[in-house]
Amino acid sequence: MNRTIFIIVGSIFLALITFGADRFYSSDKNIQENVQSVIIYDTSRIWSRGPSGNAAVNATKHFKKHGRDFGFKTEQEYVAAAVKFTNEPLSPDVLTNIQKDNDIAFYNPRTAEYAVKSRSGYIRTYFRLNPRIHGYASNTDYFNAQAKVGAQPTANDNQSK
Repeated sequence: MNRTIFIIVGSIFLALITFGADRFYSSDKNIQENVQSVIIYDTSRIWSRGPSGNAAVNATKHFKKHGRDFGFKTEQEYVAAAVKFTNEPLSPDVLTNIQKDNDIAFYNPRTAEYAVKSRSGYIRTYFRLNPRIHGYASNTDYFNAQAKVGAQPTANDNQSK
């Protein structure tokens, strides 16, 4: 009996070493990508509770509504992208403003990504802007319209890219 357990445990250990070795012997970039791909986010600590009063339900609702626009297959991919998009260090392409309700809006004119974080740091939404949906002449017009008057200079589509 002890020998059988020893063989099973040894086999599992060998399998873990064999199949997990690439995570330890790859470049730093690959390690970061591997780690990012296995992070399981606790949405109650990241996402706002929304109308349902439940952060997980709210995050799921947003994933179902917007995840396909990004090509995400899982809610975890969607949440991870929202976290990456709204956290420091931000890409130089990402613009921010303070909205009328004092939440922070994030917008990337190159990718049309848009997200909002509450004053407390919870993600409220993450999606791709589309003038056919929001009704403004451009995505930048929509972004600027959400800004609190006098909060900061507005974004300009006419800047060189």
